[in-house]
Amino acid sequence: MLQFNSVVSGLPADSPAGPPADSPAGPPADSPAGPPADSPAGPPADSPAGPPADSPAGPPADSPAGPPAESPAGPPGESPAGPPGESPAGPPAKSPAVSVVQVAVKYLNKDKNKDYISIPGYDEPIPREVALLTLASKGNAQEIIQLLDWQVFEKNYIMVLERFTPCEDLSRFLYKEGNKIDEGRARVIMWQAAKTAYMCCKRGVFHRDIKLENFLINTDTLQIKLIDFGCGDFLKTSAYTERIGTEEYFGPEFFETGKYYAKSTTVYSLGVLLFTLLCGRFPDSIDKDQMKNKIWSVHGFSKECCSLVEACMMENPKERIPLRDICGHKWFQSRHQTAQQQKITESPAENDVNRLSEGEILPPLASVSQSEDKKYKCIEEIHSCQNGIGKKLGQGGFGTV
Repeated sequence: MLQFNSVVSGLPADSPAGPPADSPAGPPADSPAGPPADSPAGPPADSPAGPPADSPAGPPADSPAGPPAESPAGPPGESPAGPPGESPAGPPAKSPAVSVVQVAVKYLNKDKNKDYISIPGYDEPIPREVALLTLASKGNAQEIIQLLDWQVFEKNYIMVLERFTPCEDLSRFLYKEGNKIDEGRARVIMWQAAKTAYMCCKRGVFHRDIKLENFLINTDTLQIKLIDFGCGDFLKTSAYTERIGTEEYFGPEFFETGKYYAKSTTVYSLGVLLFTLLCGRFPDSIDKDQMKNKIWSVHGFSKECCSLVEACMMENPKERIPLRDICGHKWFQSRHQTAQQQKITESPAENDVNRLSEGEILPPLASVSQSEDKKYKCIEEIHSCQNGIGKKLGQGGFGTV
């Protein structure tokens, strides 16, 4: 189950916690002994805020010196309502500015998600998705959803995740675009997806469910974020045999041998992702035969673009382009990009990926932030699907499996 939430701290600077210095509740600061009875800065003689002119509690209306020292209204030189420039309740406190952070809260049923694994930095095993996301999002990982907090309860555990707007998942984004997008936007999305998948593997995480539904996209900037590590596993060099993930994105080797490898399968999934962005459908047997013979093409798309699809979706895993080489493919060269697209594909985060040595696995977060001063106020609730993965986040959603 997912809930939309707002983290709110403090009040606005102009909060009505106290009147300003020139509030009508007190006289002006240059009033030496309180305003005369007919002063516009103070209450009239019959105002409830001060006694009438003939009241025994105050001086006559024509008294220029104000109330005598023993008057209950206050000593000479001070306003009956308090010192000049201050409200009756004292000076207004300076309130901090409002800080509102939109978050997404993901609920997972412990009975259906019993898989706990151990990672460095934690004394006991923690939920698989929490562990893998913690590993993958360490440091500068702009294209991976950030885990802000998590808690374990008796029947479920929750994950508090960042929520950026405006956003929706790539599947919905593609649908709104008529199930096809132009090559320029497909290039920007694919470059980020490939970089993110490579980063996960370099940090020892095999996502295993790369697909449209598991990427959120900012519809204004085209920046994307990878979500949902629930199908993932630790990266290993040996073969996997479990059928976990989405069938349409699995490489054909699994259906032939019952085995698959992390990096080559990830490359194939990225190829299917790019194919669907360009064609609005999954590849069929004709497409796959043409790719096998390296003659596949789509009218209206460049030769470089089609060659990358072929390179990712080769039937033989050994013939596929290495995962580390995708971002360096000639299709991503700057001459093909607009200024905005080039800015995204040349982000500083790329250097962080390139600096990772072969086989390096970065250490996980030492701890997950659990700030006590954050108050999560539910503003909307969304039901989850069978595996506890919410269907929507912002205007888009967490993907299903």
